Amino acid sequence: DTDYNFDAIIIETSGIADPAGIIQSLLIDETVLNYFQFKKLITVVDASVEIEAMISEHEIYLQQILFADDIYISKMNKKSTSEKSERLMSFL
Repeated sequence: DTDYNFDAIIIETSGIADPAGIIQSLLIDETVLNYFQFKKLITVVDASVEIEAMISEHEIYLQQILFADDIYISKMNKKSTSEKSERLMSFL
């Protein structure tokens, strides 16, 4: 039997995932609740995509943003994303 002392566990879902379903799974499982405490939901938003188009194509994309405690924005350093980044920042 090994004791592990974690400061945090990060669950990363690739692509677009339903945050409500993941949070619910973590909060109703007795085994999980005995060992872990849910602290926050972090969402990464890609600044190089058209935010309006992503939301209209994938409603779950908006849910990820709305459920997030923290929002991290990736790919802000690309020159081709400056206009998209401005629209994203005004959206958020």
